[in-house]
Amino acid sequence: MTQHPFNPLNTPRVVVEFLLENNVLQFGDFTLKSGKKSPFFLDIGRISSGEALHTLGLAFSQKIETAFPNTDTLIGPAYKGIALATAVAVARTSSQKSNWRVAFNRKEVKTHGEAGEWFGSPLKANDCAVVIDDVVSDGGTKVEMFAHVQQKFGLKPLGVVVVVDRSVGNSAFDFPIVSLLKISELANILQEMDHPQANAVHSFLNSNT
Repeated sequence: MTQHPFNPLNTPRVVVEFLLENNVLQFGDFTLKSGKKSPFFLDIGRISSGEALHTLGLAFSQKIETAFPNTDTLIGPAYKGIALATAVAVARTSSQKSNWRVAFNRKEVKTHGEAGEWFGSPLKANDCAVVIDDVVSDGGTKVEMFAHVQQKFGLKPLGVVVVVDRSVGNSAFDFPIVSLLKISELANILQEMDHPQANAVHSFLNSNT
């Protein structure tokens, strides 16, 4: 497979293979945060090696460079967004020799030590920031994040970059979503692979379109 030197996950099929190899793509009976039932779940927390995190970081970096070329700050929502934004920033520096700042929030405000809700790079209204996360479904949590940083810092992020967009066109976003993989691509590629769960994923896609 032909791979971009700064994006080893440069086609949807390679992304699916990466997710399967790292046991990120789980099959079973799952309940999503929205309450919907799903035959698959993406557990990005299973990406735990330095090599895999670097590979994912490079893929994000290339996507961000193309979609949001003025980016200077990454926002990593707690919890999985923290590891992802860090991996992206490190990969960006190693491949492009340029720095993107990172900022993270806590789900619970810390009252001791470096007390507060936010840590990392202080956010400012004129930052060119992108939100980094694992998946988007109905968009609710991303809308909340956008509203929060606008209210607290006067900052409107450029958009969101995720590993998988499983929103099937029903998200609540009024800002750009960029993904390494869409759920429709996942369903089609699993079918091409003759994966035993391909029909289940297609059924989920059809029933939620």
